[in-house]
Amino acid sequence: MSWNPESVAWPEQRAVLFVHGIGNAKPGDYDPLVAKFKTEIGTELADKLAIYFLYYDDLNNWMQQKVQFSQGIGQLKNWIKLEMIQDVSDEVCDEIADYSGDIIFPVIDQAARAMIRERYLAQLNQIRLDGDKADVPRRKQQISIIAHSMGCFHTYETLWTAATDPKYCLKPATDGMQFQNVILMAPPVQLIRSAAKALGSLIPSEGLSTIRGTRLAIPAEPFDINTNTGCAKNWISITGDCDPVGGFLFRKKLTWAYMDMTGQQSFIDKQTLVNMPDAEALAQHLIEDKSLGDGPLPLNNPHSWDAYIANHKGGLTQWLSA
Repeated sequence: MSWNPESVAWPEQRAVLFVHGIGNAKPGDYDPLVAKFKTEIGTELADKLAIYFLYYDDLNNWMQQKVQFSQGIGQLKNWIKLEMIQDVSDEVCDEIADYSGDIIFPVIDQAARAMIRERYLAQLNQIRLDGDKADVPRRKQQISIIAHSMGCFHTYETLWTAATDPKYCLKPATDGMQFQNVILMAPPVQLIRSAAKALGSLIPSEGLSTIRGTRLAIPAEPFDINTNTGCAKNWISITGDCDPVGGFLFRKKLTWAYMDMTGQQSFIDKQTLVNMPDAEALAQHLIEDKSLGDGPLPLNNPHSWDAYIANHKGGLTQWLSA
């Protein structure tokens, strides 16, 4: 398949890369989100940014994988029930397991995972080259990443490779590739780690940084046994207290699903869900995107990328202009 990394002319010394989550996304689909982002941070700052968008859905084969992964579906449901049996009913546990499955299934396709990582790394190198073309010295190139949902997983995986594999020339200390900001919105990285470990041999672990070590850690280049250079000056995690992808259910923190790493700045939005008939019906609606009663349930989507951007326009302005 034909693909070339996006190239953008830099107006000044700042660039930002957006990485979307699960969904059938093609170039142009997120133009409204980028327009909203520009409005929220203001024209003065937006005009200083070279804005990129990484698309990768053409590499995913996750629907086929999901159909073939029947053993994993049953095992994942049983594990979710054990984790949550005191909180919600079996029916809701099944729904949450199906939803978690949508997050896990792309991970089992090892080839697609590797191709997405290679595309991501190529795009990062192109961003640096565009900065070079604009006569911005590499030590002054201020590059940020804003990822949502499954895009956070691919970001985590890619940045570990960038920080530790010399062939990409993207190591934070050796190559000076330290991002200004890595901003993850509703990251499912801890959820994936927990589920992948529970599913064991059903998940191909080769090259999967998410399950390495005793806990999640910010990607870094090791200098010696006691010293690492982190891949980003600011590592920021944003989720909501009703967003199951980001590690919360009905305002309860799920320690097995919430990404909590040493060194990250953590923000948890207080979310309001409109016209909630009951907790279980709401969970099913959020997970299945179904209608309840005579029509769609009017509510605020707790997983909305647009909402996270709007809620944190002040932070985004500060982080991107520093």
